[in-house]
Amino acid sequence: MPRHLAILPLALLLATACGDQPADDATPDSTGTAVATEPAPTVPRVMAIDVGRAIDEGGRIMGGGVETFPEADTIYVHLRTEHVSEGTALTVRLLEGDRTLESVDVTSGAPDAGMIGEATATLPAGATLRPGAYRVEVLLDGASQGIREITIAG
Repeated sequence: MPRHLAILPLALLLATACGDQPADDATPDSTGTAVATEPAPTVPRVMAIDVGRAIDEGGRIMGGGVETFPEADTIYVHLRTEHVSEGTALTVRLLEGDRTLESVDVTSGAPDAGMIGEATATLPAGATLRPGAYRVEVLLDGASQGIREITIAG
């Protein structure tokens, strides 16, 4: 048997034995194959917009967020942010169609160990709204972070 053919099974055996070991910076996936892990993205964002008629002493919506108000009332908006530094400006706008009825600037609170922060805005103009459809939009650095549709039932 030629010498180079005898080495082939030995090379395959070594490759198979070494292939089961993940690299130091890799995590094995469900098939046993090493997959390099990357850090999670740290893009600042508003991850939740809750709208309601009352807030507690911690600035959180009481009784759960709502989409329909039985009558016009002050609107409270509680925001949960991710990877947003303390003191970052957030803008909360109350819209009717494309028209801005009220715009309030708030600053983000100190994030916790998981980089989750909170902020609360009060929209007094909600108390003067006619029955109809409205929107609450949140901006971070001028970019829209989401819109919550609300209805004043009348």
